[in-house]
Amino acid sequence: MKPFGTFLSAVTFFHVSEFVLASIYMRKDLSRRSWLISEPYCVAMLLACLEYWLEIRYCSILKFKVISRAGLAGVITGEVIRKTAMVTAKHNFTHDVKFERQQEHVLVTQGIYRYCRHPGYLGWLVWVLGTQALLANPICLAGFSIVVRCDTSRELSMACILDCRCMH
Repeated sequence: MKPFGTFLSAVTFFHVSEFVLASIYMRKDLSRRSWLISEPYCVAMLLACLEYWLEIRYCSILKFKVISRAGLAGVITGEVIRKTAMVTAKHNFTHDVKFERQQEHVLVTQGIYRYCRHPGYLGWLVWVLGTQALLANPICLAGFSIVVRCDTSRELSMACILDCRCMH
């Protein structure tokens, strides 16, 4: 496995599939924002690429294949969780946090939502941290963990995101 090529493929697949699903289920809200690419995100991913290539060049001993494989598993798992959430929720899934109930929205409680309150956020969390493990980037993995925690906390509390329900 070539970690950097796999990383680029994973990032490309993530954004293209987000846009495609948004065009299917969130047609009225479709815009450039539907690609989920922001300036801070681009800076973070460029820093991840920089860390990867600097470590390959100057201290490749930090790049363990087992960590990259675990990262790939995280990327795939996160993708599956998030895309399952999008397909299950259909038009009820949005890229923007809604603070008021939309008339056409219904509470989704079947499928993956039966087990996890916010699988879209959980999938994204697992995916984004998986990308850094895939690259075996210890600095960006730690940094992304902190930033993701803070960023996500602004939208929803972390306790709410990881509030997975027990099966009855």
